[in-house]
Amino acid sequence: KTIATDVIAVLDDINVEKSHYFGFSMGGRVGFELAAYHSERFLSFILGAQTPGSRNEHGNESDRKRIALFQKGPEALKRVMSRSKKEYESYLEPTLNGDLKAYAAKTKANAMREDISEHLVGLTVPCLVYAGESDSLAHESAKEHSQKMPTARFVSLPGLNHMESIARTDMVIPMVKSFLNEVST
Repeated sequence: KTIATDVIAVLDDINVEKSHYFGFSMGGRVGFELAAYHSERFLSFILGAQTPGSRNEHGNESDRKRIALFQKGPEALKRVMSRSKKEYESYLEPTLNGDLKAYAAKTKANAMREDISEHLVGLTVPCLVYAGESDSLAHESAKEHSQKMPTARFVSLPGLNHMESIARTDMVIPMVKSFLNEVST
């Protein structure tokens, strides 16, 4: 909730009463928290590749593997990331130059996050939830949770994984523009 509270503090500081919100991955999680606890401050939410609820078993296993990888150190991380898809290349250098203990701690904290889905069943703000069809961490859970949110719609992006569902701007931008046009009229 801390980051969501920080978002509200920034809006207050710059005198923005209401805003649209677009968050992807961790930013999507922050958006779900904003929708759950501060929805009156937003005109709409666009939440990509994330879920307000607990992770599925694949997500839990992914967290365990990432924690173990961060704990093994930079050489192990470099080996694994160099075998990953091209869209992860931009993360390699900053991750290797970062604090791997901090990354492991962040991943542990993320794995223990609160399930806030029950706070979203009364949401009245328009919400677009989307995930790549091949995003095994978020797709099914995001789809399931969005069906419980009265003002949410879920969009599945065919064939895309987690990172592709933000990198493929040719698919994401038209979807976002269409949603914003719809909720702004």
